[in-house]
Amino acid sequence: MADDAAAFRYTSKKGALKERELLVYTKDSILRLLEPIGLTSDLYSTFCGRCEEAGLLRKRDHTITLQGGSFHGVAFDYTELTAYQS
Repeated sequence: MADDAAAFRYTSKKGALKERELLVYTKDSILRLLEPIGLTSDLYSTFCGRCEEAGLLRKRDHTITLQGGSFHGVAFDYTELTAYQS
């Protein structure tokens, strides 16, 4: 699977995030999503740091195996994101 731009909902099967429901994005996906509000690649690290502080971001470099291939993405906690929006 390519690491360019992808995003999906995923339930971790192992590790510290086992059975956590996650939203996983590639860096390119996040940049494309936030580009209309002025987030540039220079601000990406700051954005991730703020999300970590707010308890929304679980892991900046999360590796997932799908259909025999590896996918690297940024993992957000789905439950925390939905509660944060309320």
